[in-house]
Amino acid sequence: MTQNRNKPAILGKSYSLPHKRVTSTGLLDSQRKDINEILSRLLDHGVFARQKDMGVHNIAVLSDETILDLAIDASRNSIREAEIRPEQIDLILDFSVTGTCENGVALGFGVQADLPISNARVLKVGSAACASFHGAMLVARSMLESEPAIEHILLVAGESPPEEARVMFPLALLGDGAAAMVMGRNHESSKRLVSVEITSTGTLRKTIGVPKCHDRVEIDLELLQRRLFVSHLKGVRDTCLKALDSAGISLDDVDLLIPPNMSKADQDAYRKILGFPVEDAYRFALPDTGHVFGCDCIINWCRAEENHVIPGRGIVLLASSGAGFGWGAAVIEIR
Repeated sequence: MTQNRNKPAILGKSYSLPHKRVTSTGLLDSQRKDINEILSRLLDHGVFARQKDMGVHNIAVLSDETILDLAIDASRNSIREAEIRPEQIDLILDFSVTGTCENGVALGFGVQADLPISNARVLKVGSAACASFHGAMLVARSMLESEPAIEHILLVAGESPPEEARVMFPLALLGDGAAAMVMGRNHESSKRLVSVEITSTGTLRKTIGVPKCHDRVEIDLELLQRRLFVSHLKGVRDTCLKALDSAGISLDDVDLLIPPNMSKADQDAYRKILGFPVEDAYRFALPDTGHVFGCDCIINWCRAEENHVIPGRGIVLLASSGAGFGWGAAVIEIR
């Protein structure tokens, strides 16, 4: 890892959440009949049959703000942390799954217009669902390494699923929020993207759906329990090991694992399959945000810094997975 000064830099990152909170108890009680039916169909030996606590206390939901307001706020703060001007952004990568402007166009265009970022191009990178953040990092790295005219890239997403889709029991509770990150060429930056990997398999595409307007998420419980959970953990491990191998290091070198905020059981599964301790594990933003799709990794990274959990120097492993089915992993060096 001696050449990491030439790797793309993480110059700034931020997130923005609505002020309004809805308790997980209220959400689950509103769909108690459906949840009881799901519980009756769960395998006795399945991991979700043992999941009495999803680990979520409440989620943030939009009230008087819009998802574009949150995306603009997160973008502005990440650009400020990067110590650059908005007009220095050359490319905007929108990795939103559910969030759009009020007329349905990509959220990135609204961010571009408001800041303003007049010289940038806007690209939508969202096909990997909750793993789209890693897809955006993959595209950003490629562009920074291959396009001399591109110096700074803004990655941004905003998520606000339909009310009917917020309860994805037994997988997750979906909250609203936005996150942004600035990547670029800066040899003085203390944070570097050493490697990023994406893997996928379409054979599990029917297991979990993606929420659309007024739609509930379709979950195939039989596929979920008999096929996905085993395949999911194998995908997590294989993708993380591939990213670490590309970086020339091993799991023993990782100082902090940052998983997504699906549920307590899912975070524990990430830790177990990768050999990290589970007991008294730090839950990042899970208790008060729930799952905010691809924004999770940025939100959790920021929370870890706010709570002084992240090392002053060392290796951070960002991991995610998404319907489709796909997995993402990124190795960040902090020095």
